[in-house]
Amino acid sequence: MTNCFIGIDVGSKSVRAVAIGSDDGAILAKCEHPISYEVDPQDKSYITSSQEDLWNATVYCIRGAIEHMAFEPVVEAICVDATCSLAVSKVTSKGTVLPQDTDHLYGEGKCEEKDREKDKDKDTEKDKGIVFWMDHRSKECWTPDGCKEYLNKLGGCFIPEMAVPKVQKIYHDLRHLGREAEFQQLLFFDLHNWLECMLIDGPQNLNAKGSTLSEEWYNHENIGIDGSLAGFTLEFYNRSCKIPLQSEQIRQGRSRLDSGVPFAGEVLGTVNKSLESALGIKQKQPVNVCSGLIDCYASFFTNFATNNVPQNQICAENTVIMVAGTSACYLTASRKPIEPPNGMWGGFQIMPGQWFYEGGLSCCGILLENLFDYHPCSPKARGMNPKSASFWYEVDRMVKDETSAFSCPWMMNATKYYSGEYLGNRTPFNDSQISAYMIGGSMVPDRANFVSRYLLILEHIVLESRLMLQCFVEDSFPVKNILVCGSFSKNNLFLGLMSQVLHAKLGIYVVKSAGNAVDEKFQSALGMARLARSKLTSCAKLDAGTFSFIHSEDDQKLVELMDVKYEMLEHMIRLQQSFNDRVHNIT
Repeated sequence: MTNCFIGIDVGSKSVRAVAIGSDDGAILAKCEHPISYEVDPQDKSYITSSQEDLWNATVYCIRGAIEHMAFEPVVEAICVDATCSLAVSKVTSKGTVLPQDTDHLYGEGKCEEKDREKDKDKDTEKDKGIVFWMDHRSKECWTPDGCKEYLNKLGGCFIPEMAVPKVQKIYHDLRHLGREAEFQQLLFFDLHNWLECMLIDGPQNLNAKGSTLSEEWYNHENIGIDGSLAGFTLEFYNRSCKIPLQSEQIRQGRSRLDSGVPFAGEVLGTVNKSLESALGIKQKQPVNVCSGLIDCYASFFTNFATNNVPQNQICAENTVIMVAGTSACYLTASRKPIEPPNGMWGGFQIMPGQWFYEGGLSCCGILLENLFDYHPCSPKARGMNPKSASFWYEVDRMVKDETSAFSCPWMMNATKYYSGEYLGNRTPFNDSQISAYMIGGSMVPDRANFVSRYLLILEHIVLESRLMLQCFVEDSFPVKNILVCGSFSKNNLFLGLMSQVLHAKLGIYVVKSAGNAVDEKFQSALGMARLARSKLTSCAKLDAGTFSFIHSEDDQKLVELMDVKYEMLEHMIRLQQSFNDRVHNIT
């Protein structure tokens, strides 16, 4: 038998699991299962997903990772990361815990409990028990009363993607529907906390007991990381936010609400015995469940273990990690607590003596997905699979053909400008009213238009990346590198433009991970497995990332063009804010 650790990553489109060996950290198995989210057709700001689907996908991935190993393993620990979504459950009159539908009617008209055996052939409707991170039911940024200390670490306000305004909106929605009394029956969890509680307590006994962690294993900062639910005190919710929460509704496995958030990787409990068969666990030794994180932070542990030494002058403190998935996050770390850059979030003490700072884009990879799904000249419109290498080969060929007359592909859009902030500006402006737009668009949806839109999206993400990095540099963070993770780390056009712009204007090098034995989409799951291993083993050599630098030829005209467009980015955001203020005063 070989001991192993399993990391779970819950993204926007799938759940992934990676198992690594206890002794050497070698990758032993991986598994993936798709998940989905649903946009409410009556009010598209309500975006939900299914607790049952997510839990089944998680069970599938843990079991699959165990079954894919060439031997019967001893699982030492499971560690989970997840999107910054919110799981909402309800305690029924019979004392059982079920998902609470969180669409705009909150399951109005549904029976409290269904006879699933009786109705299983009729009832195919999925529960809507997860408020998806992308949900914007709380449409405007929000500043509660008397909480300046908290807001300094959250860019000055709560944005709609954060958990706190979602809980407030759920309360106001239920009150508007004449169902205010139901609010006290609800349980609220940050998504990774919900999965941890499910693993420890079991689905039928959710949130029954608190953690037994010593106080030294909490950060005691009394603030939710990235505005998440766990970390804030009950007094903050009741007095500042005017949300009538009770302690048992937000305990999330914590023995005390004023104890802050457990440090990443600490053991919270063990897997419930009733789940072992479903998970494929056959050992006698209990399986630890370690404290997890919001998904973007997992990439830190993929590349920088706690005691790593700098490699090629790349270390956690001089590198911003760009986690580019459906959305994009930019984070870095410091060995001492300092003020966050203006408009950015942090510092959050996620590890003892290590504070993290973050900014982000609400729309990143989803911009490309939208283009591929709806443009008539996309390779997907011809039946090609975006996950295949041939799809991307075709995209590159189309770019080459349509831009051959220009000195470089980016000159095709010299007189065009695009902003993809469909869900507002997450940071550094923290303004949910900023919106997307295009200057120089075409009414003809031909191949040239597809290529132009594709390049404009990549250009938009590069310019927004410069905005994030500029915030860190101007506030004297010692940033020398940006480490690109996720699918964008394979896009050479994107990396080349990023390298040109950031090195020329900020002296920052673009790097990507090298030498990892799993595909980019499994990197966060690998990070969680490495986090658990670093906490629970005494191995002298911890997992270390290796990196490669992105080099590009200097093109001064291209840099000058991107300079003009960067000025346009900042100008247009402020122009939109002025416009929105004036319209608000009228309406």
